[in-house]
Amino acid sequence: MQQRAAYLLERFISGSISHAELAELHELTESSAPEMQQGIQQWLESREADPAYDPAKWQQVLGTILNADKQQKIPVIVPVYKRAWFRYAAAAVVVMAVGLTYWLSGTDTTKLKQAGETVAQKEVPPGKDGAILTLADGSTVVLDTMGNGLVARQNGSHVVLENGKITYYSETASQAMVYNTMTTPRGRQFNLTLPDGTRVWLNAESSLRFPTAFTGDDRKVEVSGEAFFEVAQMKDKPFRVSITNGPEVEVLGTTFNVNAYADEPSINTTLLEGSVKVVAKVNPELNGNTVVLKPGQQAQSEAGSGKGLRIKHVDLDEVVAWKEGAFSFNDADLKTVMRQLCRWYNVDVEYAGELPEMKPFTGKMGRSLPLADVLAELKDYDVKFRIEGGNKIVVLP
Repeated sequence: MQQRAAYLLERFISGSISHAELAELHELTESSAPEMQQGIQQWLESREADPAYDPAKWQQVLGTILNADKQQKIPVIVPVYKRAWFRYAAAAVVVMAVGLTYWLSGTDTTKLKQAGETVAQKEVPPGKDGAILTLADGSTVVLDTMGNGLVARQNGSHVVLENGKITYYSETASQAMVYNTMTTPRGRQFNLTLPDGTRVWLNAESSLRFPTAFTGDDRKVEVSGEAFFEVAQMKDKPFRVSITNGPEVEVLGTTFNVNAYADEPSINTTLLEGSVKVVAKVNPELNGNTVVLKPGQQAQSEAGSGKGLRIKHVDLDEVVAWKEGAFSFNDADLKTVMRQLCRWYNVDVEYAGELPEMKPFTGKMGRSLPLADVLAELKDYDVKFRIEGGNKIVVLP
C-alpha cells in the first residue's frame, strides 16, 4: 500500500498518471489516509539528500490534503515559498487537488480544464527504466523508487536490485514452485536475470511471470506485451515461453524477441540466434501448428484464432530497435506508429474522423526524445494533430 502510494505520487509529479491511476489514488486517499501518508513520506524520504527538503512544510501540506472536508472542493494550494523543494511538493499538490476535486464532485470542470491546459504546455518526457515486482505472497515492490540492494527473499532465492537491473541468485530452493511477476507499466522498461542466468528485457506495458527457482524438468515462463530473451543454455532442461493467448516457444539456448501486445494484429516471435520451435496452442490439429525458425525469421499468428503459424523474413534491427533505445519503422502505417508512442510516452490517441490516405512511415528515431520532437517528425508526413490534457494525442482528418 505504502509503496503503491509512493509510486502513484511519482506518476503525479512526472505528469504521466493515467485516469485509472488517478481514480486509484483517490480511493487510497479517501479510505486509507494513514497508509497514504506513510507512502507519501516514503517517497519524500528518497529525496532527503536535497538540501531544500523540509519535512515540516510537507506535513502542513499533507494535512491540508488528507484532512480536507470530503463534501467540499479541495482548495488548490499555490506555491508561495521560493525554496526548490516546496515548489516541487506544491506542484504535486496542485495536480492532486484538481484531480480529487474532479473525482469527488464530478461537477467542477473549470479547474480541471485549467489544469489540463497547464499540463498540455509541459513537455511530455520519454519513458524510463522502472517496473513493479509482484512477489509470491501478492505484495508488490515498486522498483522505480528503490536503491541498490536486497529486494526480497523468495523460496531460497535472493532478489537483488543493482544499477536498475533485477537479478535472482538461487541458493537452496524447495521443490515447491513459487512465482513472481515483473510488470512494466506504460512509460517504463526493465530487464532482469532469472535464476538460471537467462536475461530478459521487458518493453513498456508488458509482464513476465516466472518461478523463483527452476526445479522441474523444464524452465517455463509466461509473457505478455513484448520481451527480448537471451536464454542460458541447459541442454537437459529446455526453456519454454508461454505467450498470453498465443503460441508457446521452446528453446535450448538462443536469442529471440516476442511481441504479443493485445492491440497488435498478430503475435510475432523473431529469432536472432540459435533455433526455436514455435507451437500453436489453439486447435493443434490445424496444419502449420508447429514451425522451427532460423535466424532472421519471424513466426506470426493471430491471437486466440487457432490459425496456423506463418513464417516471414524480417529486418532484425527494426524488431529489436526498442531494446537498443530507438523507434524503427519500415513502411509502417500511422496506427502502428501511434501504438508504440502511446506505450512509451504513456499517452492515449484518439482519431477524430476518418484518416486520410498518407504515405507509410520509414525511419529511425531515438526513444530518449521528448514526445514533441517525435511528433514534429510526423508533420513531415502531413499528419495533423493536437495534444489535449497533456496525455492525449488527437489525430485530425
